[in-house]
Amino acid sequence: MANIEPAILDRLERYVARLDELCVAYYEDRYDHVKAPEIRVEFGRKYAKVIRGGSVHTFIDLTNGNILKAASYKAPAPNGVRGNIFDDDCGMSCVGPFGALYVNGANINF
Repeated sequence: MANIEPAILDRLERYVARLDELCVAYYEDRYDHVKAPEIRVEFGRKYAKVIRGGSVHTFIDLTNGNILKAASYKAPAPNGVRGNIFDDDCGMSCVGPFGALYVNGANINF
C-alpha cells in the first residue's frame, strides 16, 4: 500500500463512505429489521477490493481509480470499466448496493 498515491486513497475513502450511505439507505428503506452489511477494503498490488459483508462489491484500480465489476472474489470482470472514483459523484452512478451495474446500463432504481 506504500506506493498508492494520496489522491487515490482520498477518493477511495470518499467512495467507500458514499457507498456505505447508499447501502444503509437501501436497507433502512426495505429491511427495517436488518442492519446494512459492513463495508471494508482489502488492498492488493493492483486493485483495492471493496467488500460488502462477505461478498466483493467492486474492485478499484489503484493506478487510475477505475471502478470494475467483480468477476469472482479474487478478480475483476475483464469486460471494462464501470466508472471512476474521480467522477463528480465518486462513481455512485455506476454502482448499486450490491455491486457495479452491468455494462448495458440497465436502469435499476435503488
